[in-house]
Amino acid sequence: MEFMDQMMILSQLGRLVISCT
Repeated sequence: MEFMDQMMILSQLGRLVISCT
């Protein structure tokens, strides 16, 4: 579902930001 995909993408994006910071 779109909602699940969005949540997965958001989670990955957050992890990426934390990793970069």
